[in-house]
Formats: sequence, C-alpha cells, structure tokens
Amino acid sequence: MKMKPVIESSDAMAITQAAMNHAAANHWSVTICVVDAGAQVLTLHRMDGADPGTVAVAEGKARSAALFRGPTRDLANRLGAGELGLLRLPDGMPMQGAMPIVVEGEVIGAVGVSGVASADDEAIATVAIEAVFGDQSGS
Repeated sequence: MKMKPVIESSDAMAITQAAMNHAAANHWSVTICVVDAGAQVLTLHRMDGADPGTVAVAEGKARSAALFRGPTRDLANRLGAGELGLLRLPDGMPMQGAMPIVVEGEVIGAVGVSGVASADDEAIATVAIEAVFGDQSGS
C-alpha cells in the first residue's frame, strides 16, 4: 500500500491567509480557492471588492491545477498554441492563475486565484503555497 501526504484544513486556511496578505499588500482584491488532491474545495474566500465572477473562476482554476497535476499556465499555453480541444475538457480551465501543491513529489491539492492579471493571480498562489510548504520550484 502506498502512503502519501494529504492537505489538512489548517494548511488550507494558512494558504488562504497568506494569499490574502500578499494580495492586500499589493492593493489587490481577489478570490482564493484551495482544493485537495481530488479537487474538492477546502477553502474559498472572496476578498472585499473582488468581483462576484471571480469565485467560479478561482474554483475552476484550482480544480484544474489539482486534476491535471500542474499549473494552469501550462493549459493556457497549450490553448494559445491552438489546442482548442482544451475548451471541451470537463473541469478544465485553461487560464493562468492556479498552482498545484506538491509535497514529497505528490500533488496534494492546488490553489486558484482570480481577480487581477493572470500572472499576478499565479504569483499570489505561488507565494501562498511557499509560505506554508516552502519552495515548490524543485517539485
């Protein structure tokens, strides 16, 4: 039997708080969604001033990063290269702004952010994950 790490609710709360702190420091209002490895929502927070439409987008990005086991930037790049079939993927949101959470080589969840430029959404997710789990660049 294979044992693997899992994300706990306290981790999701800490990631959400770190994301909120980073966004607020930059005067950004965003929605942050943290999901587990099965793409089920653990936390979802819309900051004051974030557009209502950002809720579904943040969740979709987070679910995509968890289910496809990678940054949603990769899906966005593939779509930009003409891979239009990505638009028909169930639970696939090919928009930059979500990152997987990797621990011991396993994707244990993901963070999706929506509300500012896609690269900034991704930066918020990255900073938040690294605040809780450390550097993810080698994962």
